[in-house]
Amino acid sequence: MNASADRYLGLQLCSEPLEIVALDGMPLAYHDPTHPTMTADHLLLEPAGRLEDIVTGSLAGTHGAVRTLYVDMGPADPNLGMGLADLVQPRWLRHFPLQSYGPIDALLKDTPT
Repeated sequence: MNASADRYLGLQLCSEPLEIVALDGMPLAYHDPTHPTMTADHLLLEPAGRLEDIVTGSLAGTHGAVRTLYVDMGPADPNLGMGLADLVQPRWLRHFPLQSYGPIDALLKDTPT
């Protein structure tokens, strides 16, 4: 969510494309059920705009991050890029081999607490 009143955010997920499922609370599938998601390298999010996307995360030993890109708003309003979040693999998941496991629920039921 872009909670600012006047800042445009050029959102980018550094480790993978954005897999967008909804914009401003409206699922993409509402308008086109045959395409419930869309992918993009980055997305310009307007003030008070909302984005819902799927993030699968980074593999062990790799770095992932969510950041904003520079958006040119003119000389009086620099809108520099910045890091928003680092994506880190959970410690308990590092003990599993690198492969696709399907839904996370299957992993959690066998994980020691």
